[in-house]
Amino acid sequence: MSDTQNVNDNFVTAFGPPDEPAVPLRFTEQFLEENWQRRHQRTGAGWFLGRFFFLLGEGLNHFTPCLEAWSFLLSPPAAERRIIGYNAYGALLILENETEEGLVAPVRLLEPTNVIYWGDSECVYGTLLNRWLPRRHMPHFFETSVYEQWLKTSGRFLGDDEILGIHAALPLGGEMKLENFTPINIIDYYRATGPAYAKAHHQRERGE
Repeated sequence: MSDTQNVNDNFVTAFGPPDEPAVPLRFTEQFLEENWQRRHQRTGAGWFLGRFFFLLGEGLNHFTPCLEAWSFLLSPPAAERRIIGYNAYGALLILENETEEGLVAPVRLLEPTNVIYWGDSECVYGTLLNRWLPRRHMPHFFETSVYEQWLKTSGRFLGDDEILGIHAALPLGGEMKLENFTPINIIDYYRATGPAYAKAHHQRERGE
């Protein structure tokens, strides 16, 4: 069995085929694109885990304004950033420096419930599908409890651009309870919360 097949088997074993398939995104870097096209034959792209997260499907560039709204957290500097997935709370999986680094390009997480930009030196594109996602090592990304409550009480799925936006983030005393979340367009959420969080972030950096 090839390494590529092992990678795909880990992901498929954990999540199965997409709940709703999507057209796979295309990568700029040639080797990464060729690798992804082989992987896609097994993993697919689109919605997984009962439409809890969307991965590696076309159209994610539409959410680029989210990165602009929360640019105060995007450190260290990167030549390029690209969204490759997101979950029901608006947490964004971001690939950094794709054209420079290919399979070892870092994958980081912009996570609004904790207001963090998380990364790990071993979390790169080449390990994302066989380790970080299927083993649920991506911190805070797989907390489905509020989403499950939402499904039961609302009787519907969230729309493609809709998330459960947290009112009070966890570091500010908020809790992972349904009453602390509101269905909202993901771009609207990032734009609405960005100024206040940016101000608090800069004040903290200055020691105020």
